[in-house]
Amino acid sequence: MQQSQRVAHAEPEEINFPLTMTIPSVHRERKRNHMSATAMNLATVDIAVLNRYAEELVQVNGHAFYKFAKRCLDVTASLAALVIGMPVMLLIGLLIKHESPGPVLFRQIRLGKDGTKFPMYKFRTMHRDADAIKFTEEIQKQNKLKWPDFKIENDPRVTRVGHILRKFSLDELPNFINVLRGEMSLVGPRPTSFHEDKYDEWHKLRLKAIPGITGLHQVNGRSDLEFDERVRLDIDYINRQSLGLDLRILLRTAVAVSRRSGAY
Repeated sequence: MQQSQRVAHAEPEEINFPLTMTIPSVHRERKRNHMSATAMNLATVDIAVLNRYAEELVQVNGHAFYKFAKRCLDVTASLAALVIGMPVMLLIGLLIKHESPGPVLFRQIRLGKDGTKFPMYKFRTMHRDADAIKFTEEIQKQNKLKWPDFKIENDPRVTRVGHILRKFSLDELPNFINVLRGEMSLVGPRPTSFHEDKYDEWHKLRLKAIPGITGLHQVNGRSDLEFDERVRLDIDYINRQSLGLDLRILLRTAVAVSRRSGAY
């Protein structure tokens, strides 16, 4: 199957996906950037059809030149970011250690391609007892997203340095280590901290690509989107991924970070 072929239209009569996108921001961005928005109602599709659709996504995702070029971009950009950013990362480490006890890096198991688990690295932005108070009633009632997603504004567990790091997405700089190790890519579905047993069947389609530091949902709402909406964007990305799309997402991510859109 050629990369230009669109999986979403492979068997329209049998799959009968309603091709309507429910995220207004994607409509706007599609008009602005000529991006197609393929948001299928996959939650209502039979598992056997989902499996066949997943196989077709793998074929689109498996184009040899694209995989080679994407990996070259990942390695080159990650090495450059780590080398150039080393002074900033050392300063961040010193500030974290000075403000609160605990490790500089936060290590969390995330879900990768095909459901494999890997340790993802970030700068620690919370107090050491953050996990212990996460499940308290006071914290849980502030959750903006549907469980098991978790996001609250003005999180009391976040340190003063952590607030600054999150505002400018500097806490994610150690993600480049994961990219070098091949566990992540610059662009792809953002890996979840909750695991596959919390996924609906159609959610698992997002696991057909290597997870990324940024992706379509990062430039279409970031933290403000529910998981179902993010998964639709992830599947749309896998369906259409190309080096050109990756570069556009990276450019738009830089703009989103500079505007601090959806970051808290």
